[in-house]
Amino acid sequence: MKKAGNRRKSGSLLSLSMAAVLLLSPLGGLASTAGAEGAAGQYATGYSSWQAVIDAEAQLNRQIGAEGFVLLKNGEGGLPYGTAVRDISVFGKNSVNPVYSGSGSSGGTPDNTVGILDSLKSAGFRVNPVLEGFYSDEEASGPARPSMGFSSYNYHSYFPTAETPQDKYTDAVKASYDDYGDAAVIVISRTGGEGTDLPRTSYVSQEDEGKVPESGNARVYPTFDEAADGGYVYYGGEGRTSDPHEHYLELDDNEEALINEVTARFDKVVLIVNSSNAMELDREIVVNNDKIQSVIFAPGAGQNGFDAIGKILSGAVTPSGRLTDTFAADFTQDPTWQNFGNNNIGVYLSDTAGNQYTLDDGTPYKNNFENGVFGVEYEEGVYVGYKYYETRGFTDGDAWYDAAVNYPFGYGLSYTEFEWMVGEARMDTPTLTPETKISVDVTVTNTGMYAGKDVVQLYFSAPYAPGQTEKSHVVLGAFEKTALLRPSESQTLTLSFDAFDMASFDAYDKDGDGHKGFELDAGSYDLYIGKNAHDAWKNGEKRTLTGTDQNIDNDLATGAEIKVLFQASTDEMEGHVLSRSDWEGTFPKAPAFEDLAKDEAWLKNLDMPLIEGATPDNAVINPGYDEGSPWYSAAAPAFAAQAYTQAAPIQLSDMTGLDYDDPKWDEFLSQLTVDQAYGLMEATQFQFNGIPELGIPVAGHSDGCAGLTGAWVGGGDALIKPFASDTKFSFGTETLVGCTWNKDLAHEQGVLVGEYGLWAHIVGWYAPGGNIHRSPFSGRNFEYYSEDATLSAYMLSEVVAGARSKGMVTFMKHYALNDQESNRDTNGVAVWADEQTMRENYFKVFEWAVKKGGSNGAMSAFNRIGFQWTGANYAFLTQLTREEWGFKGVVITDAHGAGEECMNANQMIRAGNDMSLDSREGTIARIVNSPEANTPTQLTALHNTAKHILYTQANSAAMAFVKDGSVTYALSDRAVTEASVRPGEAVDLTVSDGTEGARYIVLTGALPDGLAVTDGKITGTVADTAKAGAYTVGIAKLYPDAAAGQLYRNSATGGFGLGNTAAFTVTVTENGANAFASVGMEGMEKIGSIGSVDYYAFVLSDGTEYYYTVSNGGAGGAVSGQGVQGPEGPRGEKGDKGDPGEAGGGILVTIAVSLIVSLAVFAAATVAVPMLKEKKRERAVK
Repeated sequence: MKKAGNRRKSGSLLSLSMAAVLLLSPLGGLASTAGAEGAAGQYATGYSSWQAVIDAEAQLNRQIGAEGFVLLKNGEGGLPYGTAVRDISVFGKNSVNPVYSGSGSSGGTPDNTVGILDSLKSAGFRVNPVLEGFYSDEEASGPARPSMGFSSYNYHSYFPTAETPQDKYTDAVKASYDDYGDAAVIVISRTGGEGTDLPRTSYVSQEDEGKVPESGNARVYPTFDEAADGGYVYYGGEGRTSDPHEHYLELDDNEEALINEVTARFDKVVLIVNSSNAMELDREIVVNNDKIQSVIFAPGAGQNGFDAIGKILSGAVTPSGRLTDTFAADFTQDPTWQNFGNNNIGVYLSDTAGNQYTLDDGTPYKNNFENGVFGVEYEEGVYVGYKYYETRGFTDGDAWYDAAVNYPFGYGLSYTEFEWMVGEARMDTPTLTPETKISVDVTVTNTGMYAGKDVVQLYFSAPYAPGQTEKSHVVLGAFEKTALLRPSESQTLTLSFDAFDMASFDAYDKDGDGHKGFELDAGSYDLYIGKNAHDAWKNGEKRTLTGTDQNIDNDLATGAEIKVLFQASTDEMEGHVLSRSDWEGTFPKAPAFEDLAKDEAWLKNLDMPLIEGATPDNAVINPGYDEGSPWYSAAAPAFAAQAYTQAAPIQLSDMTGLDYDDPKWDEFLSQLTVDQAYGLMEATQFQFNGIPELGIPVAGHSDGCAGLTGAWVGGGDALIKPFASDTKFSFGTETLVGCTWNKDLAHEQGVLVGEYGLWAHIVGWYAPGGNIHRSPFSGRNFEYYSEDATLSAYMLSEVVAGARSKGMVTFMKHYALNDQESNRDTNGVAVWADEQTMRENYFKVFEWAVKKGGSNGAMSAFNRIGFQWTGANYAFLTQLTREEWGFKGVVITDAHGAGEECMNANQMIRAGNDMSLDSREGTIARIVNSPEANTPTQLTALHNTAKHILYTQANSAAMAFVKDGSVTYALSDRAVTEASVRPGEAVDLTVSDGTEGARYIVLTGALPDGLAVTDGKITGTVADTAKAGAYTVGIAKLYPDAAAGQLYRNSATGGFGLGNTAAFTVTVTENGANAFASVGMEGMEKIGSIGSVDYYAFVLSDGTEYYYTVSNGGAGGAVSGQGVQGPEGPRGEKGDKGDPGEAGGGILVTIAVSLIVSLAVFAAATVAVPMLKEKKRERAVK
């Protein structure tokens, strides 16, 4: 063992190409992460305007990109480029339209995006415009990448990358390479989306061979019979004709040809892998190809996260991202490959898919409402991602591992180097117990030439014996990221975790001691501190603790009993789970026909317990279902006989801050009628429904892990819809956030989403996502952080805690085991896993969000846990989530749609699921309110549901918006809402409607420098720094007595809503060169020349005169500016560089003389203008 204090290096694998030290400023200017909660739950904003929140989100997302992009490879002559490279050719059809997110509720391309090309240009690179135009022209380069679409059972057998074939590159396009030949950047992209998984084949029908389906929805799998007899003929789609069995996450033929072409023509090549799913990167073409010096993994970056790409290439940003998934060499050899989606068999329900249950005679089984039933088995057990590869690498040796893994979990390079000094492991108890807190200090010193951040990762290895409870060789225990360290700077990090985290759940009583549950086994617990999951145990520092056998019967946080809750699923999996003691003998197998054929008694467990003759709109529960159940009730709670028509004695605001078990809750709830309680359940419009007489406000919800984007938002009093075009902002994908390995950034993201919610009056957020990347082919991996439960749990908890600090209800999703899209909502795909696998790999993420993050919301998933839909699973939602973990929040379903006949609202309220999203008339998601249905058991469940909803709402920001009285903003008849001014001029524009004492704020937009809203007016003097243009702001009126930071709305009239804002515009008409467009020009004259510098005067229509100096490129100079491109002709050749312009009071513009022909040409030319000095003198207008 190495002694404490031993140093090890982490970081760069390359020789640096820049001598200068490049510094990245740390994130700054953001609001405090501390919650600002006033009396009685009145959450307050820390920002002066909605626009300020949006600006802070933009700043944070740029930092997320800077810290999230992962440098996978960097050879000699690679990055950073510094000033040595300026002219770049960017290749790849998707370079002009990178993947910003995905499709579905969290997807779409946000407005005002910063793309990869934008980023390179902003960083000072000159980007090949011919290639940019070529890829933008679909007639020239081919159709753009289609979007993954919604579908209930849309198995893509093929999906095009849309990469341009080489035969479409014309000689004119290729001729442009020489003008932009300093370096080449290749962009390859992969997308994903809600409702469909990524194709694991490239099959198309014979008649479609070689074509790209317009929708991208090819579904041409063989049936069971065709697959069995071997006579099925396979054809590959565009880019896959050489091998139809290739999957979507491999390079296709056109991408391989592009890489070969570019590496043959350019000496410096960077490959950008733009995907939120792990990619199978070919060893020969990418990983070991020395002609590609650098590879960057760049997940979807949202609105502006790609801004960091150019900075990373230049060296202004030192990359510090780390992988959240293992990049394996062959995805088909992963254990999850054998059990995923439809297992590449079957197209439609009638064809019997490769995961569809049948009767013994092969007839597809149909449920109560004649829909098929599907399943998937997690036969890999705990060995997901690195837990498989590192464990098998440990048992089977380096040769196996090196052939199996390209880049390990947690991997990422830097431009600088770090040394670590690792201290001894500390325990806060004399011996190792489940309650022990374990800590290790690591001092990190930047020994390189660049400022940068480092990530320290701690993994543990628990004692394992063959035949006993399965355990990964290493499991992530803790991690920390440094601040920005300049060369020679140091920081000491403390990595801490609980000994309970090292316990394993013995689901089968493998040790024979009569105990099923969490256990710590006797033996050595090794701690490894390293750079990634592989480096940690191969090369890292090792510390060892010793433990004894200990069974854990009670939850350490709540004290509740830990029960075995999913025995039926465990029994189903027994004997079918991967074991490290026999990899080959227990390796997962795809289900054969006989595996999916079940007897009718088994299949009946998948049916709903309904009365005879039940229909989707009358799905009454069979009374026998309730008898003897833990939710059974012989007596109904009290409900009001009549609804209040005026204020009830107890208002919801009286309940804010009261304990969940306070008896006053029963008094308050007894004021509800049965009909009103049912009305609270229905979230048809993405909102909490209101009852004014009880002081229950309407409060909007928004869907999507990218933030409150407005794509899916409810009614109520949410302001996001009327201002969607001005105010929505999309963060990068959760994969990108995870790749930062920065808990502080995750927390700040949550805070800003909560802040945004305060301004937009959105209280419920259907996010963040807490599923894991079980398979790289899951369509919604972009909504989840990682293949690892611990990393995901840390990030999810931080985002939740941040949002909760601002009163947001965080509906973490999709709860749980929703790790594939195929058949997710086709009567709920049945997910089979043993309880160890569930708790250690999948439930842990959500558990931490409840216990550490304080989550008060969850969205149940479409799928089943074993036989039972998650939303109707009492063991899952009540016994585990509420009783064991202490959750006191609200659970909503995923959005009901066609085919989800297992989502029975009558069952769900018994289980602890409270709200039905999109509970439309005539569907099973609509609760049955009838004498027959309203048994004491159902009414007790209804009472509990109402309590969950209202307790959550009473302690959320929903109550921060409520205040009696009207704040109508009567500005519709105002005559003056605009002002036109120049720098140096004063503004005095009234925004008040005359209400005495009212306050007015800028809600959206920003005023020019020098102006502010004060005492009901836009006042001040426009600063000389103000840029020309129109500044439109939305002004909102607040209550006269609203405390600082309080954003009230009126509970009855909506108050602070669309009708209570008004738009005002201030136009700055003059600011240097921009004045030409706004004022108009009288004329232009050349005053004279001194050497190579010409002096011009531009005279405006108002008599103002400006002087400019123009430096002309000489014939013998080094490099001059490039000529202007004609309207139709090719771009002019690059000229020589001119001598520097002489110092003067004007502006230095290095351009060809031919550019200065007229003001119109001058204004149209794209030139770098570092400074503009104006000299004014009055003269008579001719």
